[in-house]
Amino acid sequence: MTTIETNRPVPIVPGRAAGVGHLIELVRDPIGFLQSARTEGDIVRIFIGSAPVYVMNSPEVIHRMLVSEAKKFRKGRLFDRATFFFGNGLLTSDGDFHLRQRRMVQPAFRSEYIAGWVGDITRAANARIEAWRPGQRIDVLTEMQDLALDIAVDTLLATDLSPETRSKVHHASPLVVKGVITQMAYPNWIPPWLPIPGNRKFHRACADLRSVFDEVLASIHAGASRGVDIFSLLCGAGDEETGSRMDDTQVKDEAVTILVAATETTATTLGWLCYELGRDPELQQRVREQVVEVVGDRDVTYADLTKLTLLDHVVSETLRRHTPNWLLMRRTIEEVDLDGFVLPTNADVVYSPTTLHRDPDLYPDPMTFDPSRWENVRPHALRSFVPFGAGRRKCIGDGFARTELMASAATLLKRRRLVLPPDVRVRETKLVGTVQPRGLRMVTEELRGQK
Repeated sequence: MTTIETNRPVPIVPGRAAGVGHLIELVRDPIGFLQSARTEGDIVRIFIGSAPVYVMNSPEVIHRMLVSEAKKFRKGRLFDRATFFFGNGLLTSDGDFHLRQRRMVQPAFRSEYIAGWVGDITRAANARIEAWRPGQRIDVLTEMQDLALDIAVDTLLATDLSPETRSKVHHASPLVVKGVITQMAYPNWIPPWLPIPGNRKFHRACADLRSVFDEVLASIHAGASRGVDIFSLLCGAGDEETGSRMDDTQVKDEAVTILVAATETTATTLGWLCYELGRDPELQQRVREQVVEVVGDRDVTYADLTKLTLLDHVVSETLRRHTPNWLLMRRTIEEVDLDGFVLPTNADVVYSPTTLHRDPDLYPDPMTFDPSRWENVRPHALRSFVPFGAGRRKCIGDGFARTELMASAATLLKRRRLVLPPDVRVRETKLVGTVQPRGLRMVTEELRGQK
């Protein structure tokens, strides 16, 4: 039996510069820098100025942080500023309150509800496709962002919104997403309430979005008839252990969190999926043939998704190769021993799902897009595959997100061919909330015999 030495010094990543630490390299190429840091050890230190940050690299250490030792960590400082907008929603809350909220919100994402929302997903996808002219070159990321937002609104708020209200949501949501990312990037000495131009635009968008939820809450309190949507389920949610319910403010905090979280990452993943299928027309055709074989001339249903095995592998490979969330953060609330490395109290800790999924020791030839690597693998059973996180802070809507990705992609591929023009050069964005396909323009071609 091997004895692990306790309290070993945590290695420092080479390249630390006086005064700035590793900041220049991190800003210049954040993903490349974190990828190179993986070769220095399972746990390493980088410095932002003079402040140390511990980087978790191995799937075993990340699992211990997120699951077995989760009580010794809280959300990281990057999320502290997000509280200004998200309030005490699941993204920003901590401790016992977070666990209570998670118990109350989780039932809203039961499979029977998700199955019922597939119709909303396909209707939104069909409407988006109808707006594309044959041969039109589209901005794929913008189109997928609009589609994801349409789906989020239709599943979160089943009530018929007025055109003005829906327009308000579509205008405010991207500004909120951009504002939250900007707020998290600001140094601590810039308060979120400071009336600088970027903050003022962000505050107006926040107010507009919350006013929509005020409007819907008022209709619920007035007894208006509604379908089954996430917002209504949140209003009726209760804690089985205590019998307590969320007040209106908490319902709005959770709804806003879901709306913002459900659009950005889903849109980014759909964008990369379109890109990869555009790069490989033969793979795109094989996926389309399976969709047509399973679905035929009707719309995609929840029951169809389990039969679309090739598309399922494509989705898994997209989540691996192009994991949206490139950096996630925690902070220790007490001293933690991880395999002999002792992290002090109040230590800032980060891990990168993106670079984890590109580690050649875990995924051979990791930069090659290869859906066949999932043919005999259950992704959810792998500790090295964490696109939705793990443990008590795992994305509560992971099942819904995967359903949305599958149903949207199947609907799109059944009706359109996506062509990647030879002059298009796609790059990964840097220093934003998600790893997005910058510059992705594609041509959509109508398929013969398809509606």
